[in-house]
Amino acid sequence: MLLQAWLLLVLYASFTYSKVSPVNERCVTAVYTACGYIPFATPPEVPRGFYGSRCQNPWTVTSIYAAADVFCDPSERTAGFAQLQYSCQQFGHVDLIPRDALAANLTEDAISRMRTVDYGEISRSEPVDYPVLLSPSFYHRTFRTIDTWEFEVWTHSAYGWPQISAQLLRYVADRTGILSFANIPLIWLFAGRNNVFIWATGWSFATFNLFHRHIAWIATIQAVVHTLLYLILFIQNGNAWKKLQKPYLFWGTIGTVAMILVSPFAIEWFRRRTYETFLVLHILFSIAALVGCFYHTIIFEDHEYWIWLWPAVGFWAADRLLRVIRLVYYNLHVRTNVGKGIQYTQSSATYDEASDVIRLEVIPGSSRLQPTPGQYYYLYQPFRLTGWENHPFTLGSWSYETGLPTSRIHMSSLAKDDNAVDVTQVPLLSDSSSGSRTPQEDVPSLDEPQRLRLVFWIRPFDGWTRQLRQQCVQSHGRTLDTTILLEGPYGEQFPLWKYESILLIAGGTGIAAAVPYIQDHLARCSSTDEAESPTRIQNIHLVWTSRQEAFVREVATRELSSALARDDFRASFYVTSATAARDSDEGSTLREELSGKAIEVGHGRPDLQALVLSHAHEAQFSDCSAAVLMCGPPAMADEVRTAVYRTMRQGYQGVRYIEESFSW
Repeated sequence: MLLQAWLLLVLYASFTYSKVSPVNERCVTAVYTACGYIPFATPPEVPRGFYGSRCQNPWTVTSIYAAADVFCDPSERTAGFAQLQYSCQQFGHVDLIPRDALAANLTEDAISRMRTVDYGEISRSEPVDYPVLLSPSFYHRTFRTIDTWEFEVWTHSAYGWPQISAQLLRYVADRTGILSFANIPLIWLFAGRNNVFIWATGWSFATFNLFHRHIAWIATIQAVVHTLLYLILFIQNGNAWKKLQKPYLFWGTIGTVAMILVSPFAIEWFRRRTYETFLVLHILFSIAALVGCFYHTIIFEDHEYWIWLWPAVGFWAADRLLRVIRLVYYNLHVRTNVGKGIQYTQSSATYDEASDVIRLEVIPGSSRLQPTPGQYYYLYQPFRLTGWENHPFTLGSWSYETGLPTSRIHMSSLAKDDNAVDVTQVPLLSDSSSGSRTPQEDVPSLDEPQRLRLVFWIRPFDGWTRQLRQQCVQSHGRTLDTTILLEGPYGEQFPLWKYESILLIAGGTGIAAAVPYIQDHLARCSSTDEAESPTRIQNIHLVWTSRQEAFVREVATRELSSALARDDFRASFYVTSATAARDSDEGSTLREELSGKAIEVGHGRPDLQALVLSHAHEAQFSDCSAAVLMCGPPAMADEVRTAVYRTMRQGYQGVRYIEESFSW
């Protein structure tokens, strides 16, 4: 029995060693491998090819013999050159030049006078036509490389994985864990409002938020696979419970579980109905996942995997810092000249029950704010128990208040002030992203106290918007003077002014995306400098669908009144509520209020496919470039997008489609 065991051991050892080269061959192997990195000139009579150069080039072979004499003992030279001769014959079909044929150049004196070279010393463009001697460092580096490789080959055969399945489990588990870590910086970067790639690409926050969600799903799946495969390995080895009691595995489990728990709360159904709950849970579970990842990889001495985690911390901290800077910069202004003091943001919210919309008017504390179409802001109501809550709203309109004192301004009186100057009557103030600049002489005079007023339309649902509605209802005249802070502006303006025929389609409070582009058009038309405020727009058609006729009346008689008086603008209003459809007088009342203006008032939903097709047909017939801008509920946006696609399939290829975010 003992003899059989020894025989099996010897057979296994011989099988293992058969996969590696003998130790006494490695010295010569290192020598001719190193010489292969030295560029030697090739005489014409030497056969071409790899083995022709190694076995028949006299300069190469002489250098191999010389280095072997210096670094190898006689037994190593005998075994090594026998192996080299075999390789020359087997693979190159040539013989190795015998040592005797080169003996004159292999004396001790000749070897001592040879040039000693190191790795990379001789340029490939200048091959040598004489034998050289390897430097000790060059030889030993090559020998150690070969010896280490042979050792790894031997150990992998002798002590490798008992089963291929176990090897695959380990390798896949490691790789999924590393890939999950590699995705973490992108998850945090794309979740931030102050993402540098938004500025670099011009893509919207909604686009990067989509990337954020999908990358997070991928990273979570990778983390789950990583955890499950290691659990299977532990179970196979019979030490699962013992392993799981180790702190680094406990923290890894915490990280994976936290990533899993984030996912169900991030689905749109839950996010839209309980946004604040989603936000708190999202932040808490994300922090738990990040902390778990840090402690899971703390066992590595150089913390090599933390290079994926610290960037996420940095992105999060930078985003929060920039939010605070925006809040302070645009809501507080210290006046050091006339009327010294602190100028801060004031606001007023009015709830109209008939339209079921809160009209929020905000006068920013800073005069540096320059509104443009496409902007949105995060609104805070700080003096609440949950004052950190903030919600994004599209800027619906803006105007300039003139003749106002520089001290505190009461918004309730501003709403009735006849000194309000609509922005359509003054050139648009714009930033570099708007594609235009207002000449200095067109800016409202600084000699008169004047402030910018921003308007937001808020549809109250749950959470903060419902509480704001209740506060308005409980206030005198349903108007609440409160403190609202602005964080922003965010968003980019699309250059609609480069197109000639514009179709604006809005649903509900999505009108907030359309009105600023109308104001921008009117401001450009009133500008005296066409170079600074260019526009190619020839006509604009606004199609607005709203449940409440009162909301349409309010916006049409206020923000849209100037546009409705123009020949290049027309509007189609559709009221979809069943009450409005039964009351046939509402549509006629609205027409009477806007008599003499190019409007259409209908009930029910418009035929969006017919509207888009008609718009594209008229633009093509007039040889005009056409654009369709959409902002409304997701179902309506899908319908318009499909309508544009079908229109383009019918041959109207020049239609540009722009979709503004309606929900977040």
